[in-house]
Amino acid sequence: QREVTVTVDGEQIEALTSYDSDKHTLTVQVPATSVTKEIKIVIDKTLCWLKNDVNNACFRFLNQAEIAFYLKDQIYEMIQKENRLPVLIAGLHTMNLDDKLLSALLELITAKVDL
Repeated sequence: QREVTVTVDGEQIEALTSYDSDKHTLTVQVPATSVTKEIKIVIDKTLCWLKNDVNNACFRFLNQAEIAFYLKDQIYEMIQKENRLPVLIAGLHTMNLDDKLLSALLELITAKVDL
């Protein structure tokens, strides 16, 4: 089964797809088609490369955060090792982090939760 299917007036066509993981953007390039034709793009909901890369996002955030390097290391190590979300959140709360830093980390970390 294809991850992205493109049809023009009900007929399946070939289209180029690419995914930019930094921008979380899927690009589908459809060949030149008359504006009077119906173009339908169907994306498989199990598309694996659209999942959030939480560890990478947290690394990039911590890399630019103005906090001590040892604290960045402690936080990132905890994020990498702990897969249980409630335990990870509790662990971050015990570190007595700045409220804004903690809020930003929690927003990034909970992005991996499948709804």
